Amino acid sequence: DWIHRFRLGLYGTQGPTDQSDIRTSLSSDRSTPSELLSIRLSYQLSEREGTVTRDRFVSRVRQEWGRDDRTPWSMFAEGEVEIDQTREEDARLRGTAGLSYLFFKDDKGELSGRVGLGGSLDVGGPNDELEPEALVALSFSRKLTERQTIRLSGELFPLLDDSGEFRANARGAWELALTEDGAVPLRLGGENRFDS
Repeated sequence: DWIHRFRLGLYGTQGPTDQSDIRTSLSSDRSTPSELLSIRLSYQLSEREGTVTRDRFVSRVRQEWGRDDRTPWSMFAEGEVEIDQTREEDARLRGTAGLSYLFFKDDKGELSGRVGLGGSLDVGGPNDELEPEALVALSFSRKLTERQTIRLSGELFPLLDDSGEFRANARGAWELALTEDGAVPLRLGGENRFDS
């Protein structure tokens, strides 16, 4: 059984500085007692003074196997495609496989982690070689009240060569359910992406 979520965020100012921003995302999750399939699509378009400062599309798919009440361990594989018209490369492709660990889960939230190995490839840029990289990730969610939830996640992608370079993503959000069933939430969040 699938659970779908659609998000839309709009921002704009007009005056001494004209600025606009639109963010939209679609996420779909299908869960069984032993498997989880997650699909994420997101798009952001930002303009400042008539110049496009961000035009980015990201698609991510992750499959987990071996989820079981008897063990906190499971296996996962994930792939990602990122197309950003404001970067010098045409696209970044990434794939990772590894192990997931569920530190705790109850009716109010959960904490899980992932470690894995994979690689990334920048297509159409100055460096078009496959770069091996590792993944270390944490994901946390907690229900504060019946209508309020916080969600935090972080991913670290260190390159496995001798360069010492890495990428890191951090996200955080607070959600307030505007309806009794929670189908319409107000979401305030932030995202930080770093590439050394």
